[in-house]
Order: sequence, then C-alpha cells, then structure tokens
Amino acid sequence: MKTKFPLDDHTFGSTPAAISLARILSELKNPYLTAKVSAYLTEHNKTVHHINTITDIKIRSSLLNIMGERVKQIHRPLWPEKVRTYTQNVAQSVVKFYKEADHDLLMGIRRQRDRRRSSLQRIKETNSD
Repeated sequence: MKTKFPLDDHTFGSTPAAISLARILSELKNPYLTAKVSAYLTEHNKTVHHINTITDIKIRSSLLNIMGERVKQIHRPLWPEKVRTYTQNVAQSVVKFYKEADHDLLMGIRRQRDRRRSSLQRIKETNSD
C-alpha cells in the first residue's frame, strides 16, 4: 500500500497526541516509518480491544495495567524520539480509555452495593424498633 502524504490528521485517532503524530509523520514523509507506527498501533489496539472482552473485571484491569506498562517500555531505537513519544502517548490513551471505563463501572457497582447495604441497615433498624 502506498502511503499518501500528508496524512489525514485523524489517521491515528482524535486525541491531540494522535493528531500530532500524524502531522509529525507527514513532515518526515517516511513511508517505512509510517507503516511501522501504524502496524504497532493497530496490533496494540487489537490486543487492548481483545482484553476488553474479558468479563472478569479484576483480570481485565490487571491486563490493562500490564499493557500500560508495556507501552511505557516501548523500545524502537530507530524511530525518532518524537515519533516514539507520541506513539507511546497514543497507545497509552487507548489503555487509559478502557481503564477509566472499568473504573466508572466499578464505582457504579460499589455505589449500588453501598445503597443496598444502607437500605438493609435501615430495614434492620426499623424492624428492631
């Protein structure tokens, strides 16, 4: 596939880091580097999306934490520093999105549990009077 430069700003997503990454790669006009970055982010996104299908929230959360750590340790010595940094930021934003969704889900579950407990406590107090 032939890469057309300049890349669309939203080639790698709509986050500021993704837009900046597309602009940096457009300036460099290196189809090989662009293909490598694209392949890395595609594989990363597939993995994170696959992890998100796991129903056990504790396991899913642990795996997302591991993915976040893996992104921090990206080792691409031939990539320019700016490209490596923005690629990490784009990959990290995907992990963060799912971690925040899990956090919101957990907080909702905890709120429901707390409401049930307080309701049960009120019922017990009412019945003991």
